[in-house]
Amino acid sequence: MNWMQVSASWREAKARIQRKWRKLTDDDLDLIDGRRERLERKILQLYGFAPDHVRKEVDDWVRWQALIRPRRSQLRSALAPR
Repeated sequence: MNWMQVSASWREAKARIQRKWRKLTDDDLDLIDGRRERLERKILQLYGFAPDHVRKEVDDWVRWQALIRPRRSQLRSALAPR
């Protein structure tokens, strides 16, 4: 998964982002509106991490989403009768 996919499915991503960074409010996420730079800036503001740390945390989170969110083709093949 990459950030373009996160941005495209922003409604679904908001809940997962809020579970990771609990200080983000619904209003914050509405203002972020799928823009990575806004998310990073808000995390910097709320948590006080170094910019490089925030960038890495977001990168890691995005990579993790690809691992926990099965692709539709994988889901279909897993549900197919054998």
